[in-house]
Amino acid sequence: MNGEGEYQDIRDRQIDSILEANQRRLGEWIEKNPQSKISQIPAELYLAFLPRRVYEVASDPGKVNTLPLQSDNRVWFLAREQDYYAEQLTDPKAWDEWQKTREEEAQKSTSGIRVLSGAPRTVNHFHAKYYKEVNAGRLMLTDRILMENHFGQEPASPEVLHTVFFDTERRQGIGKEFYQSTLPGVAKQFGIRFIVGNNNVANLSFFADAETGLGRSSLNQIKPEYRKQFFPNFSVDDPTRDYSQYTVQFLYPEDKKKYLI
Repeated sequence: MNGEGEYQDIRDRQIDSILEANQRRLGEWIEKNPQSKISQIPAELYLAFLPRRVYEVASDPGKVNTLPLQSDNRVWFLAREQDYYAEQLTDPKAWDEWQKTREEEAQKSTSGIRVLSGAPRTVNHFHAKYYKEVNAGRLMLTDRILMENHFGQEPASPEVLHTVFFDTERRQGIGKEFYQSTLPGVAKQFGIRFIVGNNNVANLSFFADAETGLGRSSLNQIKPEYRKQFFPNFSVDDPTRDYSQYTVQFLYPEDKKKYLI
């Protein structure tokens, strides 16, 4: 085995070990808390939601961890690689200037509505989005955000997991692995049978296309009497509306017979 092949083998075994530990710790917690909901998973176990591709994309898998964010009864976190220096994610000078501009604009505002300047191109969009975490010292400008996730269950439909939003580095295969195997694998352990989302034009093909995406069913394909079960907090009862942006992922294919038109 040449040097490059040996390095890759060591790296693969490191990732294998990390993933096994993540799932083992989650399994041990579930065993002790068999009636728990997915939203009750302790933040230190959020690593179980990270697909293999997150670690493969990272320059150093050992520096990957999660940053939990505040969300009532939902799972919300960033997956990050700390101390990332392969490239400059955010220019510190540009960051300081942007923060100064934002503060000046906020002080000048007399309407009570804070419409502040967007971040310059030299500021990473994840750093800009979570600027409060950066300013609080919880997120560093050298933290590379590989994935952000926000999802939870509604009391009215405990078998349904609703993804509020998801984002990741583009074209790395992270999102597809997460939705196809990682999230379903964890969700099934909590009695969840469906993963749903309210998608938009930009990402609908990723979720709905059977050949290039996840092949989810649209709400238009769900029998009308069951639509509210999947989206209890949304108005989905108008027969004249197009509900194609609402998608349903069946974790158990045998359920399709009951719910699909």
